[in-house]
Amino acid sequence: MGEETLRLRQDVETPPGRVIDVVVWGASRPHLLQRTLDSFRAHATFSTGRLRWFLEDGAFDAARAAESAALAEGFGFDGIHVEHVGSYGWAMTHAMDRWVRAPLMFSLEDDWLCLRDLDLDLAFDVFEQHAHVNQLRFNRRKNSRSQNDGAVVFAERTLDVGGQPLPFLSSPHWVFNPALWRMSYIRPRWKGYCNNVHIWTNREAPIGLLPPGPRPSQDWYADVLGTLIWGGVGEPAFFEHIGSGAESIHKAQGRV
Repeated sequence: MGEETLRLRQDVETPPGRVIDVVVWGASRPHLLQRTLDSFRAHATFSTGRLRWFLEDGAFDAARAAESAALAEGFGFDGIHVEHVGSYGWAMTHAMDRWVRAPLMFSLEDDWLCLRDLDLDLAFDVFEQHAHVNQLRFNRRKNSRSQNDGAVVFAERTLDVGGQPLPFLSSPHWVFNPALWRMSYIRPRWKGYCNNVHIWTNREAPIGLLPPGPRPSQDWYADVLGTLIWGGVGEPAFFEHIGSGAESIHKAQGRV
């Protein structure tokens, strides 16, 4: 592991009430981080609760990592950690232990541009009122009925949230794109693999979260694993990925 930089603005323990811990996973890309934070703060609302902000930067470049840390400090982040652990899974594990005390974590990499208004008040209500929901994904594409040329057909769900019917689609993965995670579900099941953590998490138990045997049905994902996509068919994208190609973390580190 490389040199570690840790900055804490306040006690990490969570105050009472509705709190979401937003953890930004950084790859020392301050120019992308700036756009991500500006867009998220312009569109995300949480008037009934409080967002706490944490940066976990992988120290891919010392100067740029310092820029990202300074930028996060200027945004008033509650905690900033810069360290080259060389593993996305390990970084997430350490961050959960170090920072995350809220019932929900918003997982946000430093290269996701928020495109439209994001009602976190309503999203928090979904988790409070529906105990089976464990992850809410905010899509990077327009919601459709299927993907992979129809190989996966999403289950449609309508949940009553405060008397308001809301449409959702099943999410056929525990995703690492922008999403809210229920910590009481994932924390005891999280293994934080060193490499390819995205892949291993979506394997059969005891390696990952899926049951033994063939791939589960979309109803299983929606109703048992509790992974949902916000909105019904036709819902526009919430985020745009701006860190692909030469900017990609995979380019710098390989599969994460």
